[in-house]
Amino acid sequence: PQNPKTPTPRTLNIFFLMLFEICVDGLDQALKASDLGADRIEFCQQLEVGGITPKFEDLEQYLTQKSTKVVVMVRHRPGDFVYDHQEI
Repeated sequence: PQNPKTPTPRTLNIFFLMLFEICVDGLDQALKASDLGADRIEFCQQLEVGGITPKFEDLEQYLTQKSTKVVVMVRHRPGDFVYDHQEI
């Protein structure tokens, strides 16, 4: 007999949702990622330096063509995420 305190599929109401998120470098990769079934896209550019904020025009063009959810890298320069007073 099963222990009554042991959760069963009927009593266990936990759902695990896995999203297919792709970090992309620019508009062409974003469009391709959406076509390939990404659930969400992290839109960046210059990934070779860790990623920076993409061009607004590229993001705008993407959003007029696709409906895949997007998060945008907000980083105005390569390097760390520590900014001095002049950068803020």
